[in-house]
Amino acid sequence: MERWFMDMQFRRLETALVNTCLPTEDGSSRLAQADEFMLMQIDSRDRVQFKHVDTRNYLYLNPDDSISIPVGSVFHLGFFDRVN
Repeated sequence: MERWFMDMQFRRLETALVNTCLPTEDGSSRLAQADEFMLMQIDSRDRVQFKHVDTRNYLYLNPDDSISIPVGSVFHLGFFDRVN
């Protein structure tokens, strides 16, 4: 991936996170920042997959700029606590 493309994806994520509270392990929710995530890949459905730097859990940025939170496997536990 080229740098300009990655930067664009982080800008999209930053915008999407402004109005999205992410779940935490204790059942509460919180606002997060784009710099808490690593861009991992674009999947076959054009979702941008980001991995949280602390919990290692994934979220997907959909083509319509909405956020999906996968659950049900090792890196898909669905919570995003800030540790550091």
